[in-house]
Amino acid sequence: MPLICLALTPEPASDWLIALLAIALLGVIAVSAMLYAMLTEARRMRAQAEKAVEQMQSLVRQTEKAVQQIGEIKSAGAQAAEILGQVGIQNALSFAIAHTACDTAESAKRAARAAENSALATINSERGWVLADLAWQERAKLTETVSGGAPSTVAMVRLLYSNRGKTPCSITEIVARFEIRDALDPVPDLSCGVVRNVPEALPVSDKPRELSLELQAGGRRIYAGNKGLMAIYGTVRYRDVFNESRETRFGYTIDSSTFALERIVGFPDYNTHT
Repeated sequence: MPLICLALTPEPASDWLIALLAIALLGVIAVSAMLYAMLTEARRMRAQAEKAVEQMQSLVRQTEKAVQQIGEIKSAGAQAAEILGQVGIQNALSFAIAHTACDTAESAKRAARAAENSALATINSERGWVLADLAWQERAKLTETVSGGAPSTVAMVRLLYSNRGKTPCSITEIVARFEIRDALDPVPDLSCGVVRNVPEALPVSDKPRELSLELQAGGRRIYAGNKGLMAIYGTVRYRDVFNESRETRFGYTIDSSTFALERIVGFPDYNTHT
């Protein structure tokens, strides 16, 4: 009877905790193995595509060399025909050969371009794609401050970014700027205003990550009677699994009456994906 009671006694709580930790560890290992398999397959596909492009480019080079050799044969044939008094026949034959060779070279070039486009399409279909949007912070939108004795305006926004592609990527740099000016330049100036340049792994997910930003525009005050045009723009730079550098730009204007954030239209360089 004492032995039966001992067998029915519940296991210590620590044993259950160890079991749960083991299950969680197995889950992490399984997910890591899956991501590693996806990355390996993507790299293998890119290597195959690049090899196909190299082969087609080699074929184009060989064809162009053959056309050059045919041109040399044509020149020699013309000289021989002049000596033999058969210039007309030889020229016609040489022209036909050269024309055929040129058609072959053009066909090879088109095939190489088609192979290259196919490789790029494969990469684009499998790589990571980063999307970026702006939204106001909950506590405030625009405030005025004084920095170094000069007035300035601060915009408090949230950058929402996510990877909507098929493979993970790595954020390398985020740049954002806030300006109050009379008119926008056709092309944004992204040479300064770095917000963050610490690498960040970004897996595939529909749920965006958030980065709170407090961007300052010096020299202009929004409540001083001359609001001007208010714009917030920037870029998210990243690398995909094929080790290619990519960029997603975002550009917004701020409605002076409602303070609504609106995408910049008319200047496509403010909102592009590469």
